[in-house]
Amino acid sequence: MDSLTVRDRVRDCLEKEPTERTEDDIEALLEFTQHLKAFTNMTLAVRRALCSVMVFAVVEKAGTIVMNDGEELDSWSVLVNGCVEVVIPGEENQTLTMGDAFGILPTMDKLYHKGIMITKCDDCQFVCITQSDYYR
Repeated sequence: MDSLTVRDRVRDCLEKEPTERTEDDIEALLEFTQHLKAFTNMTLAVRRALCSVMVFAVVEKAGTIVMNDGEELDSWSVLVNGCVEVVIPGEENQTLTMGDAFGILPTMDKLYHKGIMITKCDDCQFVCITQSDYYR
């Protein structure tokens, strides 16, 4: 199976509502996430739990603002395709690429984004886990 087929399969799984995912879908997502940096220090049980609740988000166009400075964070997100840049005035810009995570910590505290996050290419894809799911 080539990587495009795998990616199509993973995308099909991600585009389903989390409640509609089958055991096979979860397995495909587990296989996919094990290669992403953000998931490397997690146990299989934790990854499985996250795969069962993650939602998929796509930003079609480069130059789109994904998050504004001071915006309240409500999820933990991982970039699964594309590249974004975080612009913080007076600091060096940060570039996030496939496998990089951003957003909340495993806490229910209110947290806020620092800087402006902008897509650097078309078709940026993210998986997102809500704060309550991530905390759990």
